[in-house]
Amino acid sequence: SWMRTTKRDRQVSETLHSFGKLINTGDTTQDVVLNGSYYLLQVATSSAPAGSGTTLAPAYHATTPPISSVAVNIVSYLFSGGSNSTTTAPPVSTTTAPPVATTTTPPVGSCPSTVSSNSYRFKATIPDSCEQSSCSFFLGVSTNTNNPQYLDFWMEGNANGYIAVGFSPDGKMPNSDVIMCGVDSTLFSGVGFVDAYNPGYSSVRDSTQNLCPVSSNFINGRIKCSFSRLINTGDTGQDKVLNSSYYLLMATVNNAPIGSGNTLAPSYH
Repeated sequence: SWMRTTKRDRQVSETLHSFGKLINTGDTTQDVVLNGSYYLLQVATSSAPAGSGTTLAPAYHATTPPISSVAVNIVSYLFSGGSNSTTTAPPVSTTTAPPVATTTTPPVGSCPSTVSSNSYRFKATIPDSCEQSSCSFFLGVSTNTNNPQYLDFWMEGNANGYIAVGFSPDGKMPNSDVIMCGVDSTLFSGVGFVDAYNPGYSSVRDSTQNLCPVSSNFINGRIKCSFSRLINTGDTGQDKVLNSSYYLLMATVNNAPIGSGNTLAPSYH
């Protein structure tokens, strides 16, 4: 597991910790798989440092610590949208993410029937920490509630050309997977979706469009679009598998229509 932040408030003697942990670490002898149901043991101890050796401070307690009244499945609770449950959560593989599809494009009719609303589990904005409506660029992402093999995206930004997000292994344009929403006057909504990739410092339309468009519009100089995409489209040459770590490339560009050919508007900035 890894620690994200640690804060101690000495005035009120309160310790706050935030951390992340794989649902299944693969350590079958010492870590439990967290998509099962467990009783929660909750402990807060004074005058007992955790220690730095192999044997740590917590040991047999003189009094029984608080224990949850029922076995709780935390993962199932999260996937169900917050309704507590002791049922089994969606299956989790021994790798870092749930099993994902291997098809090269969503077959007809396979796109999710519903998408997440405004409850985004992940957000990226320009500038940092802005309110969605005031951000020059906003990206929100959640796991689809009906099919966890899909991610739901909401993207918006101030531009009359296009907005785009790229998934880059090194923070540079070449070898990046790109999703674009651009002004297209030929469409009723005024906005078109493009699945693209960057072989170099320009974007090329992916030969297989692996997006499930949901909604889009261009109003008062602001582009808005929502769509779904498989975590793993199976298009290994042009789409990144989104259960890995990437740098996000975020762009809002004016006066550059997205284009209709194979080579698209985004190029060296």
